Amino acid sequence: MSFREGRFRTPPEFNTGREHEYSLFDQVDVNAPEFVAQLKKYAADSGNRINRRDAIQLAKDFQPGDPEQPTKQFFNDLRIEIMDKLDDADIDAEVKAYTAVNTPLDIAYGTDAFITIEVDGREHVVTLDATINPEKLSRGHKADILVGNIPEPNEGPQAEEQYLETVEQIAALAIKELRNKMSGGIQTYRAEPFDM
Repeated sequence: MSFREGRFRTPPEFNTGREHEYSLFDQVDVNAPEFVAQLKKYAADSGNRINRRDAIQLAKDFQPGDPEQPTKQFFNDLRIEIMDKLDDADIDAEVKAYTAVNTPLDIAYGTDAFITIEVDGREHVVTLDATINPEKLSRGHKADILVGNIPEPNEGPQAEEQYLETVEQIAALAIKELRNKMSGGIQTYRAEPFDM
């Protein structure tokens, strides 16, 4: 759908979906020589495909910062809210937040970011996909949670309240996904082609 047709408008602060993803989650430097070399290794080991597990590991290995303190406010606030909800439920867990923007996990598996939640020595992954495209809601998505527009918290008390409510709602969805995965809700993923 064309932006010029006027049927789909992006928020004024974002020109593209990619900018929206970056504003929420940051991004991996996919042009770094080390990243490219590791990507080629994974692809060579898998017949020029990259499986989901390797795509997750690749994103983990090349984070732009500390997954226990993401630099983007929304992502850090989401991680903290998830930790608070787990603590309220008396679940002892380690929570980390990883960007996957521009990586094979984003391109082949529709995942812009993911949260790892380690409980009792077992890591669970909850995936996120950011979009400014309202049609994506109706046609489906690959990630566990779809993240749309996030209110800007610095635009006054009402906007801050909406922002906090949105973070809380997304954290609740993440906890629901975690509980599903812990109770045996298993998802299977096939290796996707990824052209280099």
